Amino acid sequence: MANDAPDSKEMPPELSELLRQLGSLSISFVGERLALAEAEWRLEVKRLRRLVWAVGLGLAAAFTGLQLFTVGLALQVAETTGHPWVILMVIGSVYIAAGAGLVWLRSRDLDRHEPFAHTRAELDKDREWIAGRR
Repeated sequence: MANDAPDSKEMPPELSELLRQLGSLSISFVGERLALAEAEWRLEVKRLRRLVWAVGLGLAAAFTGLQLFTVGLALQVAETTGHPWVILMVIGSVYIAAGAGLVWLRSRDLDRHEPFAHTRAELDKDREWIAGRR
């Protein structure tokens, strides 16, 4: 008796072609998403590098200026009142309060920035498309 059923090890050519196309599309899909993430990563690194340099230079200049201002003010107050330590403590308290306020404001700005926003949006679109909602 001849066996008319196809060999279980062989796949129909249509299914084989569909699987090949699915694999090819999957690889290109992942490659595109990785390319987008890489581009955004480079932008994030560039932005953070500029931020670090600007903050570093700004802090160095501000620290130098504050030190010179404080010394000048303390010398002036010492000549007029004879109590330079009191004015140094007052100025130090003002600097601490101003620094804490700046850190608080800057941390709020950093929390608002959403890294990889474009990549996340694309992945959300892809997730919806795959789920058949689109």
